[in-house]
Amino acid sequence: MSEGKIPIFGFSLTRPWPWTMLTPPPGRAPLRLVYSTYALPVERLDTYVALHVNINWDATSATYLNETLGIEVPERTAPEQPYNVIFAVAQWVACVREYSALPLRQRPWHQPLYHWLLGRFTIIQPVPCMPNGNFFRLPNEVLQTVRQRYRQAQSILTRKEA
Repeated sequence: MSEGKIPIFGFSLTRPWPWTMLTPPPGRAPLRLVYSTYALPVERLDTYVALHVNINWDATSATYLNETLGIEVPERTAPEQPYNVIFAVAQWVACVREYSALPLRQRPWHQPLYHWLLGRFTIIQPVPCMPNGNFFRLPNEVLQTVRQRYRQAQSILTRKEA
């Protein structure tokens, strides 16, 4: 991603889902997708997104992760559950309709889901940000800080791979 060439939009996620992207349970890969009840807008495919943690808490999902999948989710007030920060930059790479053998009534969401797949997922140092909706434009100063921290994270990854 070159400076000023590729737009980055914000996308706000409800807790505890961002935590699942940052802290994989033992023996599992970190989550690299977003669940939604609607398809990712076509114009968003291949664009970059700054992933934001909003203040909301999805108790149903936290219970599902704990009780059904055996993933111990920290409480909503735990330090591992920050909010109003951007924590990663990624690229939307696909949108796939979920097909599950599990009947809808046995899942906490009771509706079909879309999986918005993320590529080039890069964790950055948190950047404070107040969102304006689920998809939102980053304020200029936030955008510049996100770009800077993305470049720093990429340079660290490049050094580790060398």
